[in-house]
Amino acid sequence: MRGRRGAFTTVVAALSIRSASSFAQIDATEVSWALWARVEPTELFFESDPHPRSIHLGPDDDTQQWIRNRPRDNNKLPHESTSPTMAGGGDHGGVRKSTPTAISSNDDTLTAFQESITGFVSGSAVSTVKTLVKYPLDTATVRLQMPNTIYSVSNLPELFAGSFDGIVAPLVSNIPAGAVFFSVKDAAKSLLKSNAAGLPKFALTSLAVAAALPPYWVIRNPSEVIKTRLQVGAEGYTDGMSAIDAFELATSQSNSTSDALDELYSGYTENVLYGFPADIIKFVAYDYLTGGKGKKGVPPLEGAVKGALATGIAQLITTPLDVVRNRIMAESTDDDDANQSYLERLNKIADEGTLFAGSKPRIAKAALSGAIQFATYEETKSKLNSIFAVRKNSR
Repeated sequence: MRGRRGAFTTVVAALSIRSASSFAQIDATEVSWALWARVEPTELFFESDPHPRSIHLGPDDDTQQWIRNRPRDNNKLPHESTSPTMAGGGDHGGVRKSTPTAISSNDDTLTAFQESITGFVSGSAVSTVKTLVKYPLDTATVRLQMPNTIYSVSNLPELFAGSFDGIVAPLVSNIPAGAVFFSVKDAAKSLLKSNAAGLPKFALTSLAVAAALPPYWVIRNPSEVIKTRLQVGAEGYTDGMSAIDAFELATSQSNSTSDALDELYSGYTENVLYGFPADIIKFVAYDYLTGGKGKKGVPPLEGAVKGALATGIAQLITTPLDVVRNRIMAESTDDDDANQSYLERLNKIADEGTLFAGSKPRIAKAALSGAIQFATYEETKSKLNSIFAVRKNSR
């Protein structure tokens, strides 16, 4: 009986200390925990009742272990049933054991793997919508950037004629390419945040984009070459030609697999050199315009407006690099200009006065593309993050 009375007294003392701590100028939390952890589980039996029963006092083994291993900054009581544990037969339904429940958490931080999954799905959605909607403007831009072009913004029917030529190839490749880009970028950014906390946000974004661009263009480059040649009607690439026929034509004059790959990956370096500053400016400008809220709190409409502005700025600044890459992809590797260096091509384009050729449809395409990208991306990623957060907090 002494042990039972001692257990009961200790429980009351622990609860009393916690109640009194609100009036005192000391923190009695640790004292309360220490007393609660030392309580020996005790049962009081009552035999006068028609249904023999017992009252369980003190924490069970699981609760004691939780108290011993709890974080020092976690002073919340475990979520246990506050009713005494009843044991016995009859209407009481047998034995019930009090067990602690996992304390809920508001931590919505995702792992690098989860970030890669949400980025993969969001990137797929973005690429599909962007490719379909912006393609006619992309065709107009490429046509205006070619040397000695016959197209002009003053003749819009001719400029947009057959504007969906070659769409199959980029539609097939842009979806996995976009998925890989956002998957790698988000995973890299998550890893950098946890391992290089001192880096400023623009540096994190730059490094993440630098990691994502090479695999992105490995997937996209062959279809981009075919798309560009079909859009401008390069030699041998006729109206209505299928993507498969265009691929066969691009590789038909190659003497080896290596030559065929060189043809399909013409402009790969230029694409990466163009994509890096374009994406850096776009993402950094977007972070600045949204106050760094990113996926944590940007409504779709706000994401669309600010994404359009950020992308338009980035695309205008990088137009000369876009002219270079499109011209390289439009020409065969056997052409006379194929051996020119990057700077030589830029100088030639500057001498022609066409560094910003196609900038008008390009900015329109960029604004539309940015609005779609950031509205679709943020909304999709926000939904997926919520799913992961709910699953994490329910464990």
